Amino acid sequence: MTVLCYGFRESQSTMLEKAFLEPVTAGSVKEITFTQKIDLQGGEYLLSLGVTGYENEDFKVYHRLYDVLNMTVISDKDTVGYYDTNSKVRVKDVPI
Repeated sequence: MTVLCYGFRESQSTMLEKAFLEPVTAGSVKEITFTQKIDLQGGEYLLSLGVTGYENEDFKVYHRLYDVLNMTVISDKDTVGYYDTNSKVRVKDVPI
């Protein structure tokens, strides 16, 4: 099983959203779309991305990119706590 994820401190992934991928063959291309409504408190956020998976029962990290995007949120309302980002995940094959 291959797991793709992104995170703003707390991560989201295809596994958490039950959008499981079958094993991916070398050379195949997938387009992964994460769509969510994010009501973030004002501040600075860094986006990280990763591709991980399980080979047999062993967890394996294939690739990770840390802090690839800085996002500044400007808000006139302060908030506190955790929330569900209401993510929707879509996986589709991309023709080569």
